[in-house]
Amino acid sequence: MKDKELTHHGCIGDPMKDKELTHRGCIGDPMGDKELTHHGCIGDPMKDKEGTHHGCIGDPMKDKDLTHHGFQSQLYDPLYKELKSRDTKNTIPVSSKGDTLNVTISLTVLKISSLSLRTGDAELDTWIYYEWFDNRLTWEPSEYGDISAIRLPPSDIWRPDIVPYRGHADVTDAPVVLFNSGLVYYTPPTTTKTRCDVSKYSSDDTVNCSVKIGSWTYSGNIMDVQNKTSEIDVSEYYHDDQ
Repeated sequence: MKDKELTHHGCIGDPMKDKELTHRGCIGDPMGDKELTHHGCIGDPMKDKEGTHHGCIGDPMKDKDLTHHGFQSQLYDPLYKELKSRDTKNTIPVSSKGDTLNVTISLTVLKISSLSLRTGDAELDTWIYYEWFDNRLTWEPSEYGDISAIRLPPSDIWRPDIVPYRGHADVTDAPVVLFNSGLVYYTPPTTTKTRCDVSKYSSDDTVNCSVKIGSWTYSGNIMDVQNKTSEIDVSEYYHDDQ
């Protein structure tokens, strides 16, 4: 664990000293990365009209890897078959004892879809962004028609088992974007259920929501979950009159 004092609505304090962090894969506040829209979809999918929604790579009209306006054609079939044949979905991409896989995460809050002012139970509409390397899924673009990136069903590859420690997350699967270097981007829309502090709502309309997430089964020595920033990303937050 590299971040020791991680405050601001996340794994508060030092995960190595906090008894509530039994899995040690959890760090800081995953709720915030202003660079999210420039990673999960390179270019801002909310601003780039030519970009596809969630997991697109830049402008599909200009990117040679994304033909037919962002849709993969049958030209990708040989690469897809090769990657699928490697059958990497069941094991973490750590090649030797003592190695650690770094997983970068962030969370963008789109909306508080429900909130109980009695119990503090809340549902948040979010995007969760994950980034990691899988060195088993590399290839030479020259051998596959100069293709350097491909979208894959998330069930075809290994994914980090990152979940809320207190609460629940309902994930809507979206394709992962895999680059020939083995870099993986995964940004699924997620409904995150948590409990908020509503004790100050009656006096100053303040609601304080925290989310503590991390790996459910891997220790920090095997999978190091890293947060990009300690700030909550609310740049895409939808305000209404409710």
